[in-house]
Amino acid sequence: MVPYRDKLDKIRLAFPQPVSDRVHDSYFVHSIMRALDLVDSLKSEVPVLGPRQPLDYGAAERARLPDRMSSVEEVTSYLVSYFEGLTIWGHPRTQINVVPPPSISSLIATLLTGLYNPNLAWDEYSHKLALAEAEAVAISAALMGYDPAHASTCVLNRDNFGTVTLFRAYPDGVDTFSIKDQEMTNEAFRDALLRHNAYNRKIYDYVHAEAMAGRGVVISLTDSYRESSYGEPVTALKSFILSPFTDEANVEAVVEKVLEARAKISS
Repeated sequence: MVPYRDKLDKIRLAFPQPVSDRVHDSYFVHSIMRALDLVDSLKSEVPVLGPRQPLDYGAAERARLPDRMSSVEEVTSYLVSYFEGLTIWGHPRTQINVVPPPSISSLIATLLTGLYNPNLAWDEYSHKLALAEAEAVAISAALMGYDPAHASTCVLNRDNFGTVTLFRAYPDGVDTFSIKDQEMTNEAFRDALLRHNAYNRKIYDYVHAEAMAGRGVVISLTDSYRESSYGEPVTALKSFILSPFTDEANVEAVVEKVLEARAKISS
């Protein structure tokens, strides 16, 4: 049987040291770099990490703790495996939702707060980091014209300004200048609305499949962008541009793939 102290020494190796230890600190940094290298190996032209496989919840329900303690290296590989198939929000071919990519500075902040776990509920436990929260609220309030001394943390985007584009594609022969109002307000266009909803789902399926094969941009789909005056949901395609790496070519790729999808569906 392994003596208690030997077990404790091994367990301690899995934690950052509370007192500076150059050798162990180097091991900690190396472990983080190894994790990043493993994730980096999953990157490609496709805007997801590695292969995207079907989820097996049955296998997940059969998961149990292993009989022995795993090493940091084993746990790292295991953790990285969970990122396979995850969307890369900062990828220039990702225009799927309002999820901003993290900056390097924000990742450093996340690492440091994860390392020292400040409790923001009380400045006795977070000390100076409580000031950062107050400063963030004051800065946000000043930007919106509120009195920073009386600001809350509730921010609303009333008019939905930004780089979010919702659009619908239509087959040839449809007057795209008038169809929107007709579908939204005239019940006589119910069948046309439902038919065009299905048409846009086909467009999305094609564009998504092409993007996952590395030949396009991942966009999003909403089954209910709005509801017509007679109670039918309106399907829409959505492009969310939040990555600083997205340029004109990536925007043009969306248009090209939608037009390509229309041609495929019509043929």
